[in-house]
Amino acid sequence: MGGQKINARLTLTIVVQLVILVAIGLIAYVGMNRISGAVSQINQSVTEQASLGRLGEILRADLLTVVNSVARGASTWEQGNAALPAAKANFEKGWQAYLDSLSAGERERLQNTFKAPLSGINDTFAEVEKLLAARDRGRLNLFVGNDLDELINPFFKTLLAGMAQTEERSTQDLKTAQNTSNTFTVVIAVIALLGIG
Repeated sequence: MGGQKINARLTLTIVVQLVILVAIGLIAYVGMNRISGAVSQINQSVTEQASLGRLGEILRADLLTVVNSVARGASTWEQGNAALPAAKANFEKGWQAYLDSLSAGERERLQNTFKAPLSGINDTFAEVEKLLAARDRGRLNLFVGNDLDELINPFFKTLLAGMAQTEERSTQDLKTAQNTSNTFTVVIAVIALLGIG
């Protein structure tokens, strides 16, 4: 009779410990999934920032360098004419890759935000193409001095604003991941202490 009480107590203790272990495992699993979601969002934000940075770099390295080199006489008209289509193709490819990395709603929002600045970039490519074809250094220098900044600066300003928003979102996602991790760590510790007690 006394052996049955000890057997029942041991069984109950083992079952309670097993339930606590399963609870800790489930809580850890849920916590890891939430943290994984937050880390994925951080990764998305970092990818967006890198893509935006690449777009700005493409414009600086491929378009502005060509325009300024030809305007100063450091590059020939032929070199400028050869480099411009590649610059435009690189920019369009980079822009499309950036859009493809976004969700449908974010893509639409971004296309609306960048509609006017992209129009300025397209106008810049069109005007530079005409000026390079005309081989008129005076008109090219006037364009660089008077119109180029007005056409491309809205894009760079929107680009910087987008990068700042992405950085802000990334910071918020990191805080969320840290808070989630801390919450689940405390919950697991409390359950483990309750199981020991």
